[in-house]
Amino acid sequence: YYEVDMKGNYLFFNSSVCQILGYPPDELQGMNYREIVHPDYQQSVFSTFNWVYRSGKPVKTFDWKVLRKDNTTCYIETSVSLFTDESGRPAGFQGIFRDVTPRIEALQKRKELEEQLHHAQKMESIGTLAGGIAHDFNNILFPIMGYTEMAIDDTYLCTKTRENLEKVLTSAHRARGLVEQILNFSRQSGSGERDTQPVMIQPVLKETLKLLEKTLPSNIEIRPEISNETGKVTISSSQIHQVIMNLCTNAYQAMEECISGILCVRLCEAEISETGDDERLGLTPGSYVLLSVSDTGCGIDPDVKEKIFEPYFSTKPPEKGTGLGLAVCYRIIRNAGGVISVESTPGKGSCFHMYLPLSTEPATREHPENLYDPHGLPRGSERILLVDDEYKIVDVQKQMLENLGYHVTGTTESKEALQIITRRPEGFDLVLTDQAMPEMTGITLATHICSINPKIPVILCTGYSDKGLRTRASEAGIVSVLQKPITQKDLATSLQSIINRHRRANEDAD
Repeated sequence: YYEVDMKGNYLFFNSSVCQILGYPPDELQGMNYREIVHPDYQQSVFSTFNWVYRSGKPVKTFDWKVLRKDNTTCYIETSVSLFTDESGRPAGFQGIFRDVTPRIEALQKRKELEEQLHHAQKMESIGTLAGGIAHDFNNILFPIMGYTEMAIDDTYLCTKTRENLEKVLTSAHRARGLVEQILNFSRQSGSGERDTQPVMIQPVLKETLKLLEKTLPSNIEIRPEISNETGKVTISSSQIHQVIMNLCTNAYQAMEECISGILCVRLCEAEISETGDDERLGLTPGSYVLLSVSDTGCGIDPDVKEKIFEPYFSTKPPEKGTGLGLAVCYRIIRNAGGVISVESTPGKGSCFHMYLPLSTEPATREHPENLYDPHGLPRGSERILLVDDEYKIVDVQKQMLENLGYHVTGTTESKEALQIITRRPEGFDLVLTDQAMPEMTGITLATHICSINPKIPVILCTGYSDKGLRTRASEAGIVSVLQKPITQKDLATSLQSIINRHRRANEDAD
């Protein structure tokens, strides 16, 4: 219970008020209510008391936030009514209040969870849309890459035309990498696991920084410190690209208000020992590749530093961040067996460190300038039934396969493909089919083909890439799933590997 005069100074209160606010009675006596009201609630509390004074009517309950003596905050639920002196004139206000912090915090937490759920549902819808767009875009890229590869093969070396075609192919590969990122983000794929292999980070890092140099404002200086002596790590190139882009975008946004800023990206090897500060990282002692991204921006407040890797947590306005960037980086690095940590000082900048374990397997070096090598491709003479509802994809794949020596029958209708197999069950050595087709999907077609002739290997070629699809494909008897768009080199290598494996299996069975 409390009583205050017309100016809001405490006249009377019981011990419960002192317990809630944390003040001893002698200190609280005569204190003005404004001294304990949180600044965010000053206006609303004044307006409520003022309304009670002007109307003479009580307010049964309203919630407001207070500052306790130890500077902590709590929420109280208060009633307010006017009391008068002996002559009937207004003398002050009286009422009761109680600590409702648990209830308010629970409501706030529920609201946050509801917002996260709404955001997750929205992201799921966006993911479904992005997956569909990525699938269509892969179908567009497939002919571009295929026709360009064959045009390069028919063009003389050291000519401007060949050089231009190779640039087209390089751009197409970059577009394919972008589509993979969209699929990864929308969770239409298993985070790029099909490309997870020992790679050198340097080429991807240099290509990403070239892209950033063209997009960041001129007042941001990019300082690369990339060692060429670092080893390989087991991770996909698209994942590394995604991590660098996310961290560099965050760094740029942290320096937006600066007159000038420095974005430094370092790559080197690091040894984690059994003793010292290294053990706090939770890493097994050994050799690691250390990738660091630092900025000279606003830094991170210590109160939020522990939350920055949580999904949907963001200090940015909605138009600048979703709260997923650092969470995705954390997941990618952890899935690769590494650790990501941050050092930050408010007003001086931040530095993110990523430790990735060195791989002992042979590395796959990426050279975007030499994406196509027409020489030494595996060839064959097998009979292939090619099925895709896109005419241009059938045309380009047919030409690619025939250039490799295969005998190809193509169709744009899955039902027609089934009729062909039904009429000639022994007429083909392999079936290469798309998944997303009208009337009959590739998996359904494969199921029928396996029931007619289980010895024919079926390969699924799809613009989607997710674990569920691959599982269903395996259950239907499909021997391999190839991701669109596929290069002639990858197609030649994959076909020969599958054909040889299938031939050996048949020989063992006989």
